[in-house]
Amino acid sequence: MNYPTSLMKMLPALLLFFFTANIQSSAQNPAGDLTPPRPQSLMTARTQNGKVELRWFPLGASLWRNALQKGWVLERMELSDAGQKNGFKRLSAQPLLPRPAREWTSADTASVYGKIVFQTLSLPAPDYARARDFDEKERLRNEDNAAFAYFILATNLDRAAAQAAAMAWEDGEVQKGRKYLYRCYVAGLTNQDTAMVVAGDPAINTPAPAPIGVRAEEGDGAVTIYWSRPVNDLYFAAYDLERSADGGRNYRPINHLPILFANAQAPEIRYVDSVENYTAYRYRVVGYTYFGDKGAPSADIRAMGRDLSPAVGAVNIQAKGDRKSIDISWELPAVSADLAGFRIGRGADADGQFTYLNDKPLPPSARRFTDKNPAVGEPFYIVHAVDTAGNISPAYPAMASVLDTIAPARPLALKGECDTLGIVRLEWQPNREEDLLGYYVFRANSRDDVYKPVNPTPYANPSFVDTVPMNALNREIFYKITALDYNYNPSPYSELLVVMRPDVIPPAAPVFGRYAMQGDSIRLEWKPSHSSDVAQQVLLRKMASDSEYRTVKTFTGNTIRQFSDGPLPRGAECSYIIVATDAAGNQGRSAALDLRVADDGRRAPVSLFQARWDARANAAELSWEYPETNCRFIIYRGKAGEELRTYKAVSGAERKFTDTPGKGAYRYAVKAIYPDGGESDRSPAVEIVAE
Repeated sequence: MNYPTSLMKMLPALLLFFFTANIQSSAQNPAGDLTPPRPQSLMTARTQNGKVELRWFPLGASLWRNALQKGWVLERMELSDAGQKNGFKRLSAQPLLPRPAREWTSADTASVYGKIVFQTLSLPAPDYARARDFDEKERLRNEDNAAFAYFILATNLDRAAAQAAAMAWEDGEVQKGRKYLYRCYVAGLTNQDTAMVVAGDPAINTPAPAPIGVRAEEGDGAVTIYWSRPVNDLYFAAYDLERSADGGRNYRPINHLPILFANAQAPEIRYVDSVENYTAYRYRVVGYTYFGDKGAPSADIRAMGRDLSPAVGAVNIQAKGDRKSIDISWELPAVSADLAGFRIGRGADADGQFTYLNDKPLPPSARRFTDKNPAVGEPFYIVHAVDTAGNISPAYPAMASVLDTIAPARPLALKGECDTLGIVRLEWQPNREEDLLGYYVFRANSRDDVYKPVNPTPYANPSFVDTVPMNALNREIFYKITALDYNYNPSPYSELLVVMRPDVIPPAAPVFGRYAMQGDSIRLEWKPSHSSDVAQQVLLRKMASDSEYRTVKTFTGNTIRQFSDGPLPRGAECSYIIVATDAAGNQGRSAALDLRVADDGRRAPVSLFQARWDARANAAELSWEYPETNCRFIIYRGKAGEELRTYKAVSGAERKFTDTPGKGAYRYAVKAIYPDGGESDRSPAVEIVAE
């Protein structure tokens, strides 16, 4: 899609902008089901001379193209004082479409904006289906968005063109004292494309407010005018900036085309007016409403261009003398016509603040100045050339050259400490010298090592924060400090300060060596930590049933090397670690030693086994005691004089057994057998006589 040359010349590309966020929208709608869920069009209204004037805007080129084909449906509803809804009624029998091209007259295109509307309506819709690739589709989309922006801009600035393009409507069939709700949407689309607006009493004209938030910024040969956007853009589509040179009696626009601002996120619109310095002007802003006419002018403001260019500055500034007076001299490469004179400043730092020593500027012919009351702590001097407008030229300061060989006193009472993060805080008594520049802090890792400065420049405060590594084997840090004056005379070193690093290095871990099973005990041997600061050793054990290690034994010092742990359950699995702890609480933990207690299969014997004959029950009654239930019991029986044989088996919960043998003498015994194969000794046999 190619634009006609005439269209492209009508407005510069900078006039293109996305305006829709600035127009009153459905936020004005009454609550309820009339509020469109997601409007794609916006609408605004005003009342003038007994009529309601309406303007609406699609929010994108795609909806605009739909509207050009299907037309806009415009509807009205009367709102009674009680808030009753009388229902929407169409204001035209058919959807509103732009006037056909053959019906446009020369009057319709008399303005540049009418021509833009006519030509953008004549442009064909982009044929995306015939695009060869994505880039061509994107080009067509960008061209159509540009045509849409031209169209909306032009309808904003020409009311007749907006009506001819079906983007505006005047409703004269309204009554005084009534309120109305209007809505519009593209024919055939859902209510998600609906825009709504409430219009007040048609008998009360709705004047456009004057633009607000106008301010000026005076520059060199220019005045920049700003006015705010958030409120003004609700009422105005474009602006004129008017200027008066006769104190506000006559104004004329200084812009050739209406002023727009492309950046919708900017809080203000800005316009720069080139002017002669010190010529006073008055400025005011006039807005173009969305109905194509102008509103009231803003309050005017007074502004002028001002000379902001300083005179040629001083060079080769020098300051020499002693503590009683300093002579300052300078040169001037050229004498500016507006040079008013020189101000001499003094300060403590070359980049800091300077205090002027002369209340009035020295004459333009001056090239020398004497400071008869120099300050020891302010050795830097600056010479500023000042013009008749008060502009100050930049210059490089000079440091006074004063012969001084007296060094500051030695810093005293140095103290400090180091925390666990390696932060060292030092402090000392402040020196009393008036010409004190600052201090250097020196550090070394051993008493006889080379001391190196920690701070690259003199430090002014009698305290210092240093950072040291904590993973060093040597816990001692050595510090000295010196004081310097403004002539960099150093004082003697302070007394040496030794700062101890907190102990954060854990001791070396012990190492398990040999172990031996001794029945139901385990004999452990280990190699203690080789660290010299171990305060205690702790032996820990975790059984298979435990969730964490438990303390078995704590040994003071670092000399114990072995320990026998028991008694332990036979066959039980256990894990040991030994922890070496130093005086600071740091710990070195050994690797875990996993063991199983030896099991020879022997279990505790049955106790209190008894057997008796119950003549009334005609049965033998057996009983015994045993501490475990995770087993079963084997009952042995045999006739007197014969070998005992396995007779019965009962569960581990039983402690009694009843037998009904035949007549005669019998012997009984019992033993426990475990699921893992372990078993107790058989109890001693007990004899009964069955009658």
